[in-house]
This record gives sequence, C-alpha cells and structure tokens, in this order.
Amino acid sequence: MGTSREEKKKIIGDLLKAADRYIQSAEYTDAMGEVNKALAVEPDNMYALAYNQRIKAALAARKKKDDEDRVKKLSEEKSQAPNTAAHAKPGVAETVPAETAPAASHGSSEEDLFTIRQQRAQIERFKEEIESLRVKHQQEIAVMAGEGQHARTGEKEAIDKYRAVVDDAEESYRRVEELYAEVVRLNESMAESRRAADTEREAREADHKEELLRLGSEAAMLAAAHQQEMLLVNKDCQQMAEEHVQIEKQLREAVVENAALRKAAADQEAHLKEATADDEHRRRALGESLLRTTLTTLLRSETISAEGMQILNIVRADIGMTGEEFAQLQTDAKYGIYRTALEQAWEDGYITPEKADALAMLRRKIGISPESHFLIEDELRNANKSR
Repeated sequence: MGTSREEKKKIIGDLLKAADRYIQSAEYTDAMGEVNKALAVEPDNMYALAYNQRIKAALAARKKKDDEDRVKKLSEEKSQAPNTAAHAKPGVAETVPAETAPAASHGSSEEDLFTIRQQRAQIERFKEEIESLRVKHQQEIAVMAGEGQHARTGEKEAIDKYRAVVDDAEESYRRVEELYAEVVRLNESMAESRRAADTEREAREADHKEELLRLGSEAAMLAAAHQQEMLLVNKDCQQMAEEHVQIEKQLREAVVENAALRKAAADQEAHLKEATADDEHRRRALGESLLRTTLTTLLRSETISAEGMQILNIVRADIGMTGEEFAQLQTDAKYGIYRTALEQAWEDGYITPEKADALAMLRRKIGISPESHFLIEDELRNANKSR
C-alpha cells in the first residue's frame, strides 16, 4: 500500500528536523544520513536537496580549515625547532650524502624552504672554513719555503705536506661546487613545487568560487521556491480559515435548526401522546358505553347466554377493562334497569300490586337484593322531594 503525500511530507519533515539538529551540533555525517533517508522517500524534494548541498558546503569548509590548521601547525613546529646546523662541527657537511637533499623536494614547500636555508647556511660556513684553511696553508707554505732556504733536508716533506693541503682544498672546493649545484637544483625544484602549488591553489580557488556561485544560485532558487510555496501556503491557510468560518456558521445554523427540530419533535410527540391518550379515553368510553348498552339489553331479556357473555368478555378485553371493573359495570347496569322500572312504577304516585309483583320478579331475575331495592327507592323519593 503506497504512502500518501501528506505522510511523505510528515516523514521528510521529521527527518530534516533531525538533520538540522545534527547540523547545529556540527555532526555533519549523521545529518547527511538523515538527509539521505529523506531523499530515499522523495528523491526530488527541494528541501532535502538544499540540506544536502548545505552539508556538503559545511564539510568542504571544515576540510579546508583543517588543512590550513595543519599547515600552520607544521610551520610553527619548523620555526620553533632548534637550528642544528649552527652547532655542527667543521667537516660534518663532507660526511652528509648528496642524495638526501633531493628527497626534500617531494615534501611541502615549507619543508623545502627550511631545508634549503639549512644547506645554504652550511655552504656559507664551508666557504669560510675553506678560506680560513687556504690562508693558513699559504702561511704554512711561506714559512716552509723560508725554512727550505736554510734546511734543504726538509724540502721533500714540506712539498708533500703542501700537496696534501692543496688536494684537501681542491676536494673542499669540489664539494662546495656540488653543494651549489644541489642548491640550484633544489631551488628549481622548489620553484616548480611552488608553481604546482599555486596552480593547484588557483584551481581550488576557482572551483571554490564556482561552487560558491552554484550554491548561491541554488540558494536563491530555493529561496524563491520557498517564498512561492509560502505564498501558496498562506493562500491555502486563508482559504481554510474562510472555510472554517463558513463551516462554523453552518454548524451554528444547524445547531439552531436541530434545536428547533427537536423542540418540534418533542411538541409533536407530546401532542401525539395527548392524542393517543384522548383516543384511548374515547375508545374506552365507547367500549364501556357499548358494554353498558349490551348488558342492559341482555339483562332485560330472559337470560345472558354463554355466547353473549363471550362477546362481552371480548369487548371488555379489547378496551382493557379488568374483571372487577366489568363486575361493577354489571352491577351499575342492573341498578340502572331496576331504577328505570321503579321510576316507571311510581309514575302514578303509588305502586299497584301487579307492579309490585313485576318488580319482585325483576329483582329475582337480575339479582337485586331487598336492601338494594330500599336504597334505590329512598334515592327516588329524595329526588322527587327535591323537585
């Protein structure tokens, strides 16, 4: 499953934040590792590429500074080293192999200059020593020549000694010429090394300038791209803020509308409950009226059949009437029938024997007790008196 652009942005952002922390602490190798991880996620990400160039420039600057510090340290060590040539004994230069001088040409220009200065000092000392020996030998030859006039026997030894001195002087002059030739060769080698160093330095400076120009151009491009992206981000943020305000407005309107709908629903539910209660009440009243009418009709007949009682129980159960309420309804229906019959019997102001017999038969039929008869009769008399 591929990674979405938002997830890539988050991953790259976290990696570049870690790289920036490493750069702040000059841990450029670790910083480059984080940048390489970011480039692995998105190779053409301009922020990761900018960090890559920034770390490379920092590494190059560090290397250059390390090289300069190393050369400076070497120069200080050379300048602080004791001048061993100044304390050398006469004749030591004759024992130094001539092959050791060219090896210095392969070192740095500072080392070549130091070696050449030492050799020049040695050559000057050799010249002074040779000149001193030559003067001394000439004086000895003059002395020996004067003595030879008086002592012919020592002439041969003096001549041999003179020849030995001359041979030594010639050998010294030959060594001096060799040293001068070596100095010339070292000077040429040093000049060549300087030219090569200057050429390399100029090439490095040119590369450095080119790199600086390239980095400056890339930095300008990145800054322009960053500015453009910031403008787009600001525009998106402004648009998102406007959308947020619109959404909040719509949400508030929806909340108000929802509250109104809930109130309307609650009112409708209450109205429905009231209507249901009214319907139930009307249904119950109609059911009771139907039961009362049916009971009255059946009680006025001879008897209530099983089928009639079953119909009454069905109606009773349908309107939710209990057995006690149904029994009370039956009692009220019986009392109503008897009360109507008793009122009719009293229409003439008195009850005939025939009406009395009919009332007694009705009481037995519908189950009215004598006590109930007297109560109903008292109620009717009181009602008539109130009229």
